[in-house]
Amino acid sequence: MGSPTGEPYVGSEEQILQLRNQHTRKVEFHTRMKTPVWNGEFGPLYANPKYEPDHETINAQWYALLGEQMKIYNDEAKVSWTIWLYKDVGLQRTVYASPDSPWMKLVAPFPQKKKELQLDIWGKLPSEEADAVMKHLAALVDKVSPLVERKYPAYWGTIRHLDRVVLHTLLADSLQMELRSFSEGRVWRS
Repeated sequence: MGSPTGEPYVGSEEQILQLRNQHTRKVEFHTRMKTPVWNGEFGPLYANPKYEPDHETINAQWYALLGEQMKIYNDEAKVSWTIWLYKDVGLQRTVYASPDSPWMKLVAPFPQKKKELQLDIWGKLPSEEADAVMKHLAALVDKVSPLVERKYPAYWGTIRHLDRVVLHTLLADSLQMELRSFSEGRVWRS
């Protein structure tokens, strides 16, 4: 809940109960084995005012969700934690580079390209071109391989599995050299 593609967090009794149940389920082994618990993979993905007109509403929901998580971790369960990821380039904003910094100005075309191609699963924003291609590919995959819906994790659905393979693995990996060229102060030439 709360993720860019998930149910908005409104703090309902059902959502709060769901958070507590998820926490209990995730720490069951540690509790049974009397081992410490450390949560290192959670945290908000703040809406960017540059791309999302309703960013204030979304971010208020994120703050409320984070507050409820902190109640569980700090006040109730006494769980050690760190927000993932601590240092960032525009999704979580715990510690981040200023958009006006020389680094961010240097690499600015690359994050924009990643956004347009939907290469970040956690910050995926609508892209007519990428959405059209992936929906068409998902329809083909579903047609020729109906059992793909059972692929683990089944709740992802065909498009998310394809996003992971095509966009977040193949395409993202192939663009690493382009990012490297930006970091070296060169313009990428294919």
